[in-house]
Amino acid sequence: MLSEAAIRPGLTRSTVIAVSHQRLSVQIGDKQLELPWKSVRGISAGHIPVAAGAWHLALTIDVQVDAGELVLIATEADRVWAALTAVLPEVLEDLPLIDMWAPVVLAGAVPLSIYDRPGAEKGRAGLH
Repeated sequence: MLSEAAIRPGLTRSTVIAVSHQRLSVQIGDKQLELPWKSVRGISAGHIPVAAGAWHLALTIDVQVDAGELVLIATEADRVWAALTAVLPEVLEDLPLIDMWAPVVLAGAVPLSIYDRPGAEKGRAGLH
């Protein structure tokens, strides 16, 4: 399950608001950024509770930007979810389809690394 403890402290948390094959758009407070896919360093999948016995899938996306690193969060409840999960395997090589990682995530208790950019820092348990 993703929780506040699963998100590294000290990083700015942001929200994905739109995606395309060229970039992702993120909202940081009242500021909007357009980030190329090459800025994505890693993606972890987990689930968050939404009601008694109900869960939503969630992704944390580590993104490198000029000012440092951002942790983007998207859940099934977000309008961008379907577009995001559809485009990710098309723009990031070796990222598995949602049908492969979602059942594993829902059955597990800890977040699962589903993507690490080649050359990026490793160390998360993963599905590749």
